[in-house]
Amino acid sequence: MSAIQKRLAVAWLCTAAVLVIGRHTYWRPFDDTPQESLASGHAFGFAAASVAGLWPNPVVARYPNPRQGVVGPYPHWPNGFFLIFETYLRVFGRTEITGRWFAILGNLAGFTLVLVSLGRDDWLLFLTLPLLALSAIGRDALSFVFNDVGLCFSIGLLLFLAARARGPSGDRLFRAGVLVCLFMNHLIAPYAAGIALLRWFERRSFRSLAMDLTVLAAGTAVVLGACAAARPEGLEAGLSEAERIYAYRSDRTLADCYRLLNLDLRLSLNLEPVSSHVVALAWLIVVAARQWRVAFLIPSFLVFTVLLREYVVSHHFARLPFVFFCLVTVAVAVTVVLERLPMLRDRRLAATAVQALVAVLLAVRLAGGIREYRTDPAVQSTREHLFRAVARAENRPTLARCGAFRYVHEEGQRLGTMALSQMFFGPQVVQRFVRGAPLETCQIDLTTGAVELVAKRSY
Repeated sequence: MSAIQKRLAVAWLCTAAVLVIGRHTYWRPFDDTPQESLASGHAFGFAAASVAGLWPNPVVARYPNPRQGVVGPYPHWPNGFFLIFETYLRVFGRTEITGRWFAILGNLAGFTLVLVSLGRDDWLLFLTLPLLALSAIGRDALSFVFNDVGLCFSIGLLLFLAARARGPSGDRLFRAGVLVCLFMNHLIAPYAAGIALLRWFERRSFRSLAMDLTVLAAGTAVVLGACAAARPEGLEAGLSEAERIYAYRSDRTLADCYRLLNLDLRLSLNLEPVSSHVVALAWLIVVAARQWRVAFLIPSFLVFTVLLREYVVSHHFARLPFVFFCLVTVAVAVTVVLERLPMLRDRRLAATAVQALVAVLLAVRLAGGIREYRTDPAVQSTREHLFRAVARAENRPTLARCGAFRYVHEEGQRLGTMALSQMFFGPQVVQRFVRGAPLETCQIDLTTGAVELVAKRSY
Protein backbone atom coordinates (compact mmCIF):
# COMPACT_ATOMS: atom_id res chain seq x y z
CA MET A 1 0.00 0.00 0.00
CA SER A 2 1.45 3.35 -1.04
CA ALA A 3 1.77 6.35 1.29
CA ILE A 4 -1.16 8.11 -0.43
CA GLN A 5 -3.35 5.01 -0.10
CA LYS A 6 -2.54 4.73 3.62
CA ARG A 7 -3.40 8.36 4.20
CA LEU A 8 -6.59 8.03 2.21
CA ALA A 9 -7.63 5.01 4.26
CA VAL A 10 -7.06 6.89 7.52
CA ALA A 11 -8.84 9.98 6.17
CA TRP A 12 -11.90 7.97 5.13
CA LEU A 13 -11.98 6.17 8.48
CA CYS A 14 -11.87 9.51 10.31
CA THR A 15 -14.56 10.87 8.00
CA ALA A 16 -16.73 7.81 8.64
CA ALA A 17 -16.33 8.38 12.39
CA VAL A 18 -17.42 12.00 12.02
CA LEU A 19 -20.44 10.95 9.94
CA VAL A 20 -21.46 8.27 12.45
CA ILE A 21 -21.22 10.70 15.37
CA GLY A 22 -23.28 13.28 13.44
CA ARG A 23 -25.55 10.79 11.68
CA HIS A 24 -28.74 12.62 12.72
CA THR A 25 -27.41 15.70 10.91
CA TYR A 26 -26.00 14.11 7.76
CA TRP A 27 -28.95 11.73 7.24
CA ARG A 28 -31.61 14.19 8.39
CA PRO A 29 -35.16 14.10 6.98
CA PHE A 30 -36.18 16.44 4.19
CA ASP A 31 -37.66 18.98 6.61
CA ASP A 32 -34.94 21.63 6.54
CA THR A 33 -35.24 25.08 5.02
CA PRO A 34 -36.90 25.12 1.58
CA GLN A 35 -33.61 25.71 -0.25
CA GLU A 36 -32.22 22.46 1.11
CA SER A 37 -35.07 20.00 1.52
CA LEU A 38 -37.34 21.00 -1.34
CA ALA A 39 -34.49 20.96 -3.86
CA SER A 40 -33.57 17.50 -2.57
CA GLY A 41 -37.18 16.44 -3.11
CA HIS A 42 -37.09 17.81 -6.65
CA ALA A 43 -34.00 15.68 -7.35
CA PHE A 44 -36.09 12.54 -6.84
CA GLY A 45 -38.70 13.81 -9.28
CA PHE A 46 -36.14 14.78 -11.91
CA ALA A 47 -34.52 11.36 -11.52
CA ALA A 48 -37.84 9.53 -12.02
CA ALA A 49 -38.57 11.60 -15.15
CA SER A 50 -35.02 11.28 -16.56
CA VAL A 51 -35.86 8.05 -18.42
CA ALA A 52 -39.13 9.29 -19.93
CA GLY A 53 -39.02 9.85 -23.70
CA LEU A 54 -35.23 9.82 -23.98
CA TRP A 55 -35.28 10.09 -27.76
CA PRO A 56 -34.74 12.15 -29.79
CA ASN A 57 -33.24 14.41 -27.11
CA PRO A 58 -31.62 12.52 -24.21
CA VAL A 59 -29.54 15.54 -23.17
CA VAL A 60 -32.19 17.75 -21.56
CA ALA A 61 -33.50 17.05 -18.04
CA ARG A 62 -37.16 16.21 -17.52
CA TYR A 63 -39.50 16.95 -14.62
CA PRO A 64 -42.83 15.44 -13.56
CA ASN A 65 -45.71 17.76 -12.74
CA PRO A 66 -47.79 15.95 -10.10
CA ARG A 67 -50.59 18.53 -10.23
CA GLN A 68 -51.21 18.03 -13.96
CA GLY A 69 -49.90 14.48 -14.31
CA VAL A 70 -47.51 15.33 -17.15
CA VAL A 71 -43.77 15.16 -17.81
CA GLY A 72 -42.00 18.04 -19.54
CA PRO A 73 -38.48 19.14 -20.46
CA TYR A 74 -36.54 21.25 -17.97
CA PRO A 75 -34.06 23.11 -20.18
CA HIS A 76 -32.01 24.61 -17.34
CA TRP A 77 -30.19 21.33 -16.61
CA PRO A 78 -28.72 18.45 -18.62
CA ASN A 79 -29.96 14.94 -17.91
CA GLY A 80 -26.80 12.99 -17.08
CA PHE A 81 -26.77 13.42 -13.31
CA PHE A 82 -30.43 12.52 -12.99
CA LEU A 83 -30.00 9.37 -15.10
CA ILE A 84 -27.20 8.26 -12.76
CA PHE A 85 -29.27 9.12 -9.69
CA GLU A 86 -32.29 7.22 -11.04
CA THR A 87 -30.15 4.13 -11.66
CA TYR A 88 -28.91 4.34 -8.08
CA LEU A 89 -32.44 4.77 -6.67
CA ARG A 90 -33.72 1.75 -8.57
CA VAL A 91 -30.98 -0.36 -6.99
CA PHE A 92 -31.00 0.97 -3.41
CA GLY A 93 -34.53 2.29 -2.97
CA ARG A 94 -36.31 5.62 -3.25
CA THR A 95 -35.93 6.97 0.28
CA GLU A 96 -34.53 10.08 1.93
CA ILE A 97 -31.72 8.05 3.52
CA THR A 98 -30.55 6.57 0.21
CA GLY A 99 -30.60 10.06 -1.30
CA ARG A 100 -28.41 11.35 1.53
CA TRP A 101 -26.01 8.43 1.03
CA PHE A 102 -25.72 9.25 -2.67
CA ALA A 103 -24.90 12.91 -1.98
CA ILE A 104 -22.40 12.18 0.79
CA LEU A 105 -20.50 9.53 -1.17
CA GLY A 106 -20.60 11.53 -4.41
CA ASN A 107 -19.25 14.69 -2.79
CA LEU A 108 -16.57 12.86 -0.81
CA ALA A 109 -15.51 10.90 -3.90
CA GLY A 110 -15.07 14.13 -5.86
CA PHE A 111 -13.08 15.79 -3.09
CA THR A 112 -10.94 12.67 -2.68
CA LEU A 113 -10.03 12.85 -6.37
CA VAL A 114 -9.06 16.49 -5.85
CA LEU A 115 -6.66 15.47 -3.06
CA VAL A 116 -5.10 12.67 -5.09
CA SER A 117 -4.66 14.96 -8.10
CA LEU A 118 -2.41 17.31 -6.09
CA GLY A 119 0.42 14.75 -6.02
CA ARG A 120 1.25 15.26 -2.33
CA ASP A 121 1.20 12.76 0.53
CA ASP A 122 0.90 15.11 3.53
CA TRP A 123 -1.12 13.80 6.46
CA LEU A 124 -2.76 17.16 7.07
CA LEU A 125 -3.84 17.44 3.44
CA PHE A 126 -5.80 14.19 3.54
CA LEU A 127 -7.31 15.02 6.90
CA THR A 128 -9.15 17.88 5.20
CA LEU A 129 -11.85 15.29 4.32
CA PRO A 130 -12.98 14.71 7.92
CA LEU A 131 -12.35 18.39 8.69
CA LEU A 132 -14.76 19.36 5.91
CA ALA A 133 -17.38 16.98 7.32
CA LEU A 134 -16.94 18.64 10.73
CA SER A 135 -17.39 22.15 9.35
CA ALA A 136 -20.67 24.03 9.47
CA ILE A 137 -21.09 24.02 5.70
CA GLY A 138 -20.11 20.35 5.58
CA ARG A 139 -22.89 19.51 8.02
CA ASP A 140 -25.25 21.64 5.93
CA ALA A 141 -24.33 20.75 2.37
CA LEU A 142 -22.37 17.49 2.25
CA SER A 143 -25.64 15.53 2.13
CA PHE A 144 -27.52 18.00 -0.08
CA VAL A 145 -29.19 16.02 -2.89
CA PHE A 146 -29.10 17.76 -6.24
CA ASN A 147 -26.89 18.29 -9.28
CA ASP A 148 -24.18 20.04 -7.24
CA VAL A 149 -23.11 16.52 -6.28
CA GLY A 150 -22.38 15.98 -9.97
CA LEU A 151 -20.48 19.27 -10.10
CA CYS A 152 -18.24 18.41 -7.12
CA PHE A 153 -17.55 14.95 -8.50
CA SER A 154 -16.80 16.39 -11.94
CA ILE A 155 -14.27 18.87 -10.52
CA GLY A 156 -12.42 16.04 -8.85
CA LEU A 157 -12.62 13.76 -11.88
CA LEU A 158 -11.23 16.35 -14.30
CA LEU A 159 -8.42 17.35 -11.94
CA PHE A 160 -7.55 13.68 -11.48
CA LEU A 161 -7.60 12.95 -15.22
CA ALA A 162 -5.52 16.06 -15.93
CA ALA A 163 -2.91 15.04 -13.35
CA ARG A 164 -2.74 11.47 -14.67
CA ALA A 165 -2.80 12.28 -18.40
CA ARG A 166 0.25 10.80 -20.08
CA GLY A 167 0.61 10.96 -23.84
CA PRO A 168 -2.15 10.98 -26.48
CA SER A 169 -4.27 8.34 -24.72
CA GLY A 170 -4.29 10.39 -21.51
CA ASP A 171 -5.29 13.50 -23.45
CA ARG A 172 -8.15 11.64 -25.11
CA LEU A 173 -9.32 10.33 -21.75
CA PHE A 174 -9.31 13.84 -20.27
CA ARG A 175 -11.33 15.22 -23.19
CA ALA A 176 -13.80 12.36 -22.96
CA GLY A 177 -14.13 13.19 -19.26
CA VAL A 178 -14.92 16.79 -20.16
CA LEU A 179 -17.80 15.67 -22.40
CA VAL A 180 -19.18 13.27 -19.78
CA CYS A 181 -19.02 15.94 -17.09
CA LEU A 182 -20.78 18.49 -19.30
CA PHE A 183 -23.61 15.99 -19.82
CA MET A 184 -23.74 15.57 -16.02
CA ASN A 185 -23.65 19.29 -15.13
CA HIS A 186 -22.91 22.00 -17.68
CA LEU A 187 -21.77 24.37 -14.92
CA ILE A 188 -18.48 22.46 -14.93
CA ALA A 189 -17.48 24.47 -18.04
CA PRO A 190 -15.61 27.30 -16.19
CA TYR A 191 -13.69 24.75 -14.12
CA ALA A 192 -12.90 22.68 -17.21
CA ALA A 193 -11.50 25.75 -18.97
CA GLY A 194 -9.34 26.51 -15.94
CA ILE A 195 -8.08 22.93 -15.75
CA ALA A 196 -7.21 23.07 -19.46
CA LEU A 197 -5.13 26.19 -18.75
CA LEU A 198 -3.49 24.42 -15.82
CA ARG A 199 -2.58 21.53 -18.14
CA TRP A 200 -1.01 24.01 -20.55
CA PHE A 201 0.88 25.72 -17.71
CA GLU A 202 2.40 22.40 -16.65
CA ARG A 203 3.11 21.08 -20.17
CA ARG A 204 3.39 24.21 -22.37
CA SER A 205 1.64 22.52 -25.26
CA PHE A 206 -0.42 25.02 -27.23
CA ARG A 207 -1.71 22.25 -29.48
CA SER A 208 -3.06 20.33 -26.48
CA LEU A 209 -4.63 23.50 -25.08
CA ALA A 210 -6.32 24.26 -28.39
CA MET A 211 -7.74 20.72 -28.55
CA ASP A 212 -8.93 20.86 -24.94
CA LEU A 213 -10.71 24.18 -25.45
CA THR A 214 -12.20 23.06 -28.77
CA VAL A 215 -13.68 19.94 -27.21
CA LEU A 216 -14.95 21.99 -24.27
CA ALA A 217 -16.56 24.60 -26.52
CA ALA A 218 -18.14 21.99 -28.79
CA GLY A 219 -19.46 19.96 -25.85
CA THR A 220 -20.87 23.03 -24.14
CA ALA A 221 -22.56 24.15 -27.37
CA VAL A 222 -24.14 20.71 -27.86
CA VAL A 223 -25.46 20.53 -24.29
CA LEU A 224 -26.83 24.08 -24.26
CA GLY A 225 -28.20 23.71 -27.78
CA ALA A 226 -29.96 20.44 -26.93
CA CYS A 227 -31.48 22.01 -23.81
CA ALA A 228 -32.63 25.05 -25.80
CA ALA A 229 -34.09 22.85 -28.55
CA ALA A 230 -36.28 21.07 -26.01
CA ARG A 231 -38.47 24.15 -25.53
CA PRO A 232 -41.91 23.50 -27.06
CA GLU A 233 -41.90 26.99 -28.61
CA GLY A 234 -38.81 26.17 -30.67
CA LEU A 235 -35.04 26.73 -30.67
CA GLU A 236 -35.20 30.51 -30.80
CA ALA A 237 -37.36 30.62 -27.67
CA GLY A 238 -35.01 28.12 -26.03
CA LEU A 239 -31.97 30.25 -26.74
CA SER A 240 -33.78 33.33 -25.40
CA GLU A 241 -34.61 31.39 -22.24
CA ALA A 242 -30.98 30.31 -21.86
CA GLU A 243 -29.89 33.92 -22.20
CA ARG A 244 -32.49 35.01 -19.66
CA ILE A 245 -31.52 32.41 -17.09
CA TYR A 246 -27.84 33.28 -17.40
CA ALA A 247 -28.63 36.96 -16.93
CA TYR A 248 -30.58 36.00 -13.82
CA ARG A 249 -27.85 33.72 -12.46
CA SER A 250 -25.22 36.45 -12.83
CA ASP A 251 -27.31 39.30 -11.45
CA ARG A 252 -25.53 40.03 -8.16
CA THR A 253 -22.71 42.38 -7.28
CA LEU A 254 -19.16 41.38 -6.50
CA ALA A 255 -19.69 42.98 -3.08
CA ASP A 256 -22.46 40.44 -2.42
CA CYS A 257 -20.08 37.61 -3.36
CA TYR A 258 -17.30 38.95 -1.16
CA ARG A 259 -19.65 39.30 1.81
CA LEU A 260 -21.07 35.76 1.53
CA LEU A 261 -17.72 34.05 0.97
CA ASN A 262 -16.28 35.85 3.97
CA LEU A 263 -19.32 34.85 5.99
CA ASP A 264 -18.84 31.19 5.07
CA LEU A 265 -15.23 31.31 6.17
CA ARG A 266 -16.19 32.90 9.48
CA LEU A 267 -19.03 30.46 10.18
CA SER A 268 -17.16 27.34 9.04
CA LEU A 269 -13.47 27.87 9.84
CA ASN A 270 -14.49 29.65 13.04
CA LEU A 271 -11.08 31.31 13.41
CA GLU A 272 -12.31 34.82 14.03
CA PRO A 273 -11.08 37.48 13.79
CA VAL A 274 -8.59 36.08 11.27
CA SER A 275 -10.46 33.42 9.21
CA SER A 276 -10.12 35.20 5.85
CA HIS A 277 -6.62 36.42 6.64
CA VAL A 278 -5.43 32.88 7.40
CA VAL A 279 -6.71 31.66 4.03
CA ALA A 280 -5.19 34.60 2.14
CA LEU A 281 -1.81 34.07 3.81
CA ALA A 282 -1.98 30.34 3.11
CA TRP A 283 -2.64 31.00 -0.59
CA LEU A 284 0.36 33.34 -0.81
CA ILE A 285 2.53 30.66 0.82
CA VAL A 286 1.52 27.95 -1.68
CA VAL A 287 2.15 30.37 -4.55
CA ALA A 288 5.60 31.20 -3.18
CA ALA A 289 6.26 27.45 -2.87
CA ARG A 290 5.17 26.93 -6.51
CA GLN A 291 2.41 24.51 -5.54
CA TRP A 292 0.46 25.47 -8.63
CA ARG A 293 -2.22 22.80 -8.48
CA VAL A 294 -3.12 23.86 -4.96
CA ALA A 295 -2.92 27.55 -5.84
CA PHE A 296 -5.33 26.90 -8.73
CA LEU A 297 -8.23 25.76 -6.51
CA ILE A 298 -9.45 28.98 -4.87
CA PRO A 299 -9.12 31.13 -8.03
CA SER A 300 -11.08 28.50 -9.99
CA PHE A 301 -13.98 28.90 -7.59
CA LEU A 302 -13.71 32.69 -7.69
CA VAL A 303 -13.95 32.66 -11.50
CA PHE A 304 -17.01 30.39 -11.21
CA THR A 305 -18.47 32.88 -8.71
CA VAL A 306 -17.87 35.90 -10.95
CA LEU A 307 -19.62 34.16 -13.86
CA LEU A 308 -22.57 32.89 -11.77
CA ARG A 309 -22.84 35.41 -8.98
CA GLU A 310 -26.51 34.90 -8.17
CA TYR A 311 -26.15 31.11 -8.12
CA VAL A 312 -23.29 31.24 -5.61
CA VAL A 313 -24.73 34.03 -3.47
CA SER A 314 -28.26 32.61 -3.24
CA HIS A 315 -27.34 28.97 -2.64
CA HIS A 316 -25.47 28.03 0.50
CA PHE A 317 -24.71 24.53 -0.81
CA ALA A 318 -22.96 26.00 -3.88
CA ARG A 319 -20.19 27.32 -1.62
CA LEU A 320 -19.19 23.89 -0.27
CA PRO A 321 -16.22 23.54 -2.71
CA PHE A 322 -14.97 26.97 -1.65
CA VAL A 323 -14.60 26.01 2.01
CA PHE A 324 -12.98 22.71 0.99
CA PHE A 325 -10.48 24.50 -1.29
CA CYS A 326 -9.67 26.89 1.56
CA LEU A 327 -9.04 23.98 3.94
CA VAL A 328 -6.78 22.30 1.37
CA THR A 329 -4.84 25.52 0.84
CA VAL A 330 -4.34 26.02 4.58
CA ALA A 331 -3.27 22.38 5.03
CA VAL A 332 -0.65 22.53 2.29
CA ALA A 333 0.61 25.93 3.46
CA VAL A 334 1.15 24.59 6.98
CA THR A 335 3.01 21.57 5.61
CA VAL A 336 5.16 23.73 3.33
CA VAL A 337 6.17 25.90 6.30
CA LEU A 338 6.99 22.83 8.38
CA GLU A 339 9.13 21.41 5.56
CA ARG A 340 11.21 24.56 5.58
CA LEU A 341 11.78 24.84 9.33
CA PRO A 342 15.39 23.81 10.07
CA MET A 343 14.41 22.12 13.34
CA LEU A 344 11.89 19.85 11.55
CA ARG A 345 13.46 19.41 8.12
CA ASP A 346 14.98 16.00 8.87
CA ARG A 347 12.61 14.94 11.63
CA ARG A 348 9.63 13.45 9.80
CA LEU A 349 7.95 12.09 12.92
CA ALA A 350 8.05 15.47 14.65
CA ALA A 351 6.65 17.19 11.55
CA THR A 352 3.82 14.63 11.40
CA ALA A 353 3.06 15.25 15.09
CA VAL A 354 2.81 18.99 14.43
CA GLN A 355 0.45 18.33 11.50
CA ALA A 356 -1.69 16.16 13.80
CA LEU A 357 -1.78 18.94 16.38
CA VAL A 358 -2.87 21.47 13.75
CA ALA A 359 -5.57 19.03 12.59
CA VAL A 360 -6.87 18.71 16.15
CA LEU A 361 -6.92 22.49 16.63
CA LEU A 362 -8.76 22.96 13.33
CA ALA A 363 -11.22 20.19 14.23
CA VAL A 364 -12.08 21.88 17.52
CA ARG A 365 -12.73 25.20 15.79
CA LEU A 366 -14.60 23.69 12.80
CA ALA A 367 -16.87 21.61 15.03
CA GLY A 368 -18.03 24.84 16.68
CA GLY A 369 -18.98 26.50 13.40
CA ILE A 370 -22.53 27.80 13.00
CA ARG A 371 -24.84 25.98 10.59
CA GLU A 372 -27.19 27.87 8.31
CA TYR A 373 -29.86 25.22 7.68
CA ARG A 374 -32.50 24.54 10.34
CA THR A 375 -35.76 22.61 10.43
CA ASP A 376 -38.55 24.61 8.80
CA PRO A 377 -41.92 24.09 10.56
CA ALA A 378 -43.92 24.52 7.33
CA VAL A 379 -41.82 22.01 5.37
CA GLN A 380 -41.84 19.64 8.33
CA SER A 381 -45.63 19.81 8.60
CA THR A 382 -46.14 19.10 4.89
CA ARG A 383 -43.70 16.19 4.98
CA GLU A 384 -45.22 14.59 8.09
CA HIS A 385 -48.79 14.84 6.81
CA LEU A 386 -47.82 13.40 3.42
CA PHE A 387 -46.05 10.49 5.07
CA ARG A 388 -49.12 9.89 7.23
CA ALA A 389 -51.49 9.93 4.25
CA VAL A 390 -49.30 7.57 2.21
CA ALA A 391 -48.81 5.18 5.14
CA ARG A 392 -52.53 4.64 5.75
CA ALA A 393 -53.49 1.22 4.40
CA GLU A 394 -56.95 2.33 3.25
CA ASN A 395 -55.38 5.03 1.04
CA ARG A 396 -53.00 2.82 -0.88
CA PRO A 397 -55.41 1.36 -3.49
CA THR A 398 -56.69 4.83 -4.36
CA LEU A 399 -53.22 6.40 -4.51
CA ALA A 400 -51.98 3.59 -6.77
CA ARG A 401 -54.57 4.54 -9.41
CA CYS A 402 -53.64 8.21 -9.56
CA GLY A 403 -51.36 10.06 -11.93
CA ALA A 404 -52.05 13.58 -10.63
CA PHE A 405 -52.43 14.97 -7.13
CA ARG A 406 -54.17 17.89 -5.47
CA TYR A 407 -54.07 18.93 -1.83
CA VAL A 408 -56.39 20.30 0.80
CA HIS A 409 -54.26 21.91 3.45
CA GLU A 410 -54.02 24.50 6.13
CA GLU A 411 -51.92 27.57 5.44
CA GLY A 412 -48.95 26.23 7.40
CA GLN A 413 -48.88 23.06 5.31
CA ARG A 414 -48.75 24.78 1.93
CA LEU A 415 -44.96 24.90 1.55
CA GLY A 416 -43.31 22.07 -0.32
CA THR A 417 -46.25 20.13 -1.74
CA MET A 418 -44.88 20.17 -5.31
CA ALA A 419 -41.33 19.10 -4.39
CA LEU A 420 -42.41 16.44 -1.93
CA SER A 421 -45.06 15.20 -4.37
CA GLN A 422 -42.31 14.65 -6.90
CA MET A 423 -40.44 12.52 -4.36
CA PHE A 424 -43.50 10.54 -3.23
CA PHE A 425 -45.36 10.16 -6.53
CA GLY A 426 -42.86 11.01 -9.28
CA PRO A 427 -42.45 7.43 -10.58
CA GLN A 428 -46.17 6.77 -10.96
CA VAL A 429 -46.74 10.16 -12.61
CA VAL A 430 -44.01 9.24 -15.12
CA GLN A 431 -45.26 5.67 -15.66
CA ARG A 432 -48.83 6.79 -16.37
CA PHE A 433 -47.65 9.53 -18.70
CA VAL A 434 -45.39 7.15 -20.67
CA ARG A 435 -48.14 4.54 -20.99
CA GLY A 436 -50.69 7.17 -22.05
CA ALA A 437 -53.18 5.71 -19.57
CA PRO A 438 -56.28 7.67 -18.50
CA LEU A 439 -55.43 10.35 -15.96
CA GLU A 440 -57.06 9.97 -12.56
CA THR A 441 -56.54 12.71 -9.99
CA CYS A 442 -56.31 12.16 -6.25
CA GLN A 443 -57.15 14.79 -3.68
CA ILE A 444 -55.18 14.45 -0.44
CA ASP A 445 -56.38 16.16 2.69
CA LEU A 446 -53.19 16.88 4.60
CA THR A 447 -55.11 17.62 7.78
CA THR A 448 -57.15 14.42 8.02
CA GLY A 449 -54.99 12.16 5.83
CA ALA A 450 -58.00 11.21 3.69
CA VAL A 451 -57.55 10.47 -0.05
CA GLU A 452 -60.30 10.50 -2.71
CA LEU A 453 -60.57 10.36 -6.49
CA VAL A 454 -61.81 13.67 -7.86
CA ALA A 455 -61.29 13.55 -11.62
CA LYS A 456 -60.61 11.23 -14.53
CA ARG A 457 -59.88 12.02 -18.15
CA SER A 458 -58.36 10.28 -21.16
CA TYR A 459 -55.53 11.37 -23.41
